[in-house]
Amino acid sequence: MNKKNTFLTGTAFLMLFACRSNDTDTQLNSSGSGAVVKVNFTGLNFADPQQAQPQASLNRSVMNTNPTQTKTDLVDPSTFITTEVKPAAPNFGTQASLGNTIASVAGDPLGNGIKFRVIFYKAGTFQDYRDYIIVNGQTELADPQQGELWLEDSVAYDVVAYSYNANSLPVISSNEKSNISTAKIYFDNTNPDLLYWKGTKTFAKGAQILYLTLRHKTAMIQSMTVSAANPPLTFAGSSIANATLLIPNYTNGEIAFSGSGSIFGRTNSVPVNKSLSFTATGSSRTATNLGNLLINADTNGQKLATFTADITTTDISKSPAITSTTNISASFKITPEYKHDLTVSIKKCGAYTAPGVWKEFACHNLGATTTSSPVVADASIFGAKYKWGSLNTMTTSPIRYLSQADDQSRGTIGPSGWANTFISYNDACATELGSGWRLPTKAEWDGVIANNTLSRIGAPFTDGSYTSAIKFGENLFLPVAGSRTYDNGAVSNRGTVARYWSSTADQNPVSAAWTNGWHLAVTQTSAATNSSDQRHGMSIRCIKD
Repeated sequence: MNKKNTFLTGTAFLMLFACRSNDTDTQLNSSGSGAVVKVNFTGLNFADPQQAQPQASLNRSVMNTNPTQTKTDLVDPSTFITTEVKPAAPNFGTQASLGNTIASVAGDPLGNGIKFRVIFYKAGTFQDYRDYIIVNGQTELADPQQGELWLEDSVAYDVVAYSYNANSLPVISSNEKSNISTAKIYFDNTNPDLLYWKGTKTFAKGAQILYLTLRHKTAMIQSMTVSAANPPLTFAGSSIANATLLIPNYTNGEIAFSGSGSIFGRTNSVPVNKSLSFTATGSSRTATNLGNLLINADTNGQKLATFTADITTTDISKSPAITSTTNISASFKITPEYKHDLTVSIKKCGAYTAPGVWKEFACHNLGATTTSSPVVADASIFGAKYKWGSLNTMTTSPIRYLSQADDQSRGTIGPSGWANTFISYNDACATELGSGWRLPTKAEWDGVIANNTLSRIGAPFTDGSYTSAIKFGENLFLPVAGSRTYDNGAVSNRGTVARYWSSTADQNPVSAAWTNGWHLAVTQTSAATNSSDQRHGMSIRCIKD
């Protein structure tokens, strides 16, 4: 009797357990159908400036351009500093799709023990969530007692994933467990590397894998490098002093699950004020204490971040060599989700005029916009046009000088307005740049041709183009600015022939008068010094004794 009762009791217990188990399975996996979802973390990424970025609607991608920011400061006519802030392209792929097929694409890994959370919403209503942890590169449940994640198949879910790139997560909040329209997470200044992903997913029946690549939501300053970019300049003494980054930054903010995925609601401003230390690497100096600086700010296209420093260099092209210190200041914008590289380059302009004889040249044509980069061909560096021996004050009709703006806006001037007489030689370089500056001689232009490698930028040259240039060696960049004809001031060969006056006069072979002048002439196929009528309007590039 006792054995029988024991058997019946045990049988009843097993039946009750089986019923409970079946009830639970039915609840999780109605009618024996549904999807069991496993999560596979594939990496971290920043926005790629070369790729279209998915929008909040997840139905389209557009180019989210964050172009390189460049600032040029002219130290003196032959020396310039370029400060460049460049968004760094990731060296890995990004999420291949945010639709029904989410492909696995490798990104930067999460560290061992880092946790992240994945939340599922159906028609806006919270359904379930799981917390995960990275263990030896693998994705595992942070709490195994949560068990497998079962979801309805053939139903669209909004999926949100986030992490603080830390080994802990806050307790899931009531707003996260209600409706996606009110759900949000908060920026944590203690763990500022907020990572986030949102997408839609419809799961088929059976075992399914959800691949996730999390996006950094703050900005990062990844590196800072200062270089003396050519042989005449070397760093001297302490090289870089008082180097400081001052960048807008906030200690709070939030991401709304129903929004674009960007951090908003920043109110507590605590700017980053960081002094930088540098170490030598060849001709460069690299910041050693930057440490992948994370910035929680969006300057909305305004250049509100600044870099300042005192940079000391020695110019070994001088005899004796000259050491000087220059204060630089550059401003730039901060865009969330991008990592940035900061580069400061100090360059000297010049070329060899004879074997072993290196001479300073001005970095810009006379009359050019000197705040523009002298090594990027555009209309702002074409400069003015001068008749041979003329000055920039000779603007009374009939004129002998055309400013850069007038040269680019006026067509043919006509014989009455374009001076047709000859004058004694005046040196525009000495007048505009000061003592020690002058026009090159014919022999010096010949020496430049003979002793430097010539390269052509924007080839094949096109008439009317403002993007053509020539370069002698690495340090003398000349836009192909064309000329103005001697008789009526018509535009000639702009974009196809670079013509630069020398100070050397020449006799006209017909009149035997000194009415010609020698000039540098470089075309698509040739480079030489030619003799032309002094009444032509040409460019001037100055040389220094």
